[in-house]
Amino acid sequence: MNICFINTNKAWGGGEKWHFEMALNLKRLGHKITVITHEKSELQKKLQLESISTKSFNIGKLSFLNPFACNTILKYFNSNSFDAIVLNLPSDVKSFAKPAFKSGIKKIIYRRGMNHPIKGTFLNKRIYPHYITDFIANSEDVKKSIFKNFPELERKIHIIYNGIKSENIKPLTNKVSNKKILIGNLGRLVEQKGQADLIELAKNLKIKNKDFQLYIAGEGPLREELQSKIKRYDLENQVHLIGMQPPAKLFETIDIFVFSSKYEGLSNALLESLQYGKPVICYDTASNCEIISDGKNGFLIEPNNIEQFTEKVIQLAENTESYQQMQLNGQEVLRKKFDQDKMINKLIKVLTA
Repeated sequence: MNICFINTNKAWGGGEKWHFEMALNLKRLGHKITVITHEKSELQKKLQLESISTKSFNIGKLSFLNPFACNTILKYFNSNSFDAIVLNLPSDVKSFAKPAFKSGIKKIIYRRGMNHPIKGTFLNKRIYPHYITDFIANSEDVKKSIFKNFPELERKIHIIYNGIKSENIKPLTNKVSNKKILIGNLGRLVEQKGQADLIELAKNLKIKNKDFQLYIAGEGPLREELQSKIKRYDLENQVHLIGMQPPAKLFETIDIFVFSSKYEGLSNALLESLQYGKPVICYDTASNCEIISDGKNGFLIEPNNIEQFTEKVIQLAENTESYQQMQLNGQEVLRKKFDQDKMINKLIKVLTA
C-alpha cells in the first residue's frame, strides 16, 4: 500500500511516538510510506534518520480557510495516489481531510489519543461524519469521547492500543534497594501530569520517617514552580528533577513507578514501566484501568488522594512477595493485551478493509 501519515505537531509526544513506530514498522513490511510533518519537529528528524520519506506543509489552525493552501494539498494528493492517510491533530483533520476526499483517497483515518470529546460545532459536524472513513482510538475511554457528541461515529471507531514489542520486554530483576524506597515518574512538567502531587507524597513519606528517593524525569514550564515547592518542604535531598532521560535510565534506578496524571489517553509511560518490570501506583482515571488492574500489577487509587498514595507506596515497598508477583503480572499483561505486532496487524486491517 501507499500510505501517508500526517502529523504536523512540532513537539514530541505520544502521538508522534505512535506515528513514528507505525510508519517504521509498515515500511519494514514493504509498504510505501510518506509522513507529512512540521519542518522543525523531532518526528521529522527521527524519520529522516530511518530514511522514511517526509514532506512539510506550513499548516496552522486556520489553514483550512486558505484556498491556496487547500489547493496545494489537493495537488499533492492527486500527484501521489495514496491508498490511505492517517491524521493526528484536529488541525490536520481540518486541513487535509477534505482535499483527501476530493482526490479520491479511499481511507481517511483519524487517530485520536486523548479523551477530550470532539466538540459538536457546525464545522466539526461537516467534517468528521463526511470526510473521515475510520477513527482509531488508543483506549476504550478515548473511544467513548469520540462518539460522545457524535453517536453516528461509533461504528467507525477501532481500538488500537499503544504497544510494546514482546522482544523488548526486559528480564525481571530484584528490587534495586530493599533499604530505601526508590520511586520515579516520567512526563512533561505540566499541570496535566500532576507532579506537584508527588511532592506532597514525598512530604508525607518524610513525615513518616521513611528512607526514600523520588526521581522526576522530564522538562516543562512548571520546573521552577516544582523546584520551589521541593525547597519549601526541605526535600532537596530526597526529590530530584532529573530532566529529560531515556526511559531505561530512569527505570533502572527505581523500584516503583508513580503516575499522577489528571487525564491521559493510553499512557506510554505506564506501558514502559511494566516493560521494565516496575509495578505502578496511579490515579484511577481515564484509561489507566485498561493497563493497571488494582492489586494485580499495581494499585489504582482515588484521584488526588495523597494519603492513599502514600499508604500504597509504603505497602508495595515493604512487601517483597507482592512486589514480585506484580512484576510478573505486569509483563504478562503486556504480552497478552499490548503486543505491538498485534496492534500493527489491527492497523493493517483498518487500512485494507
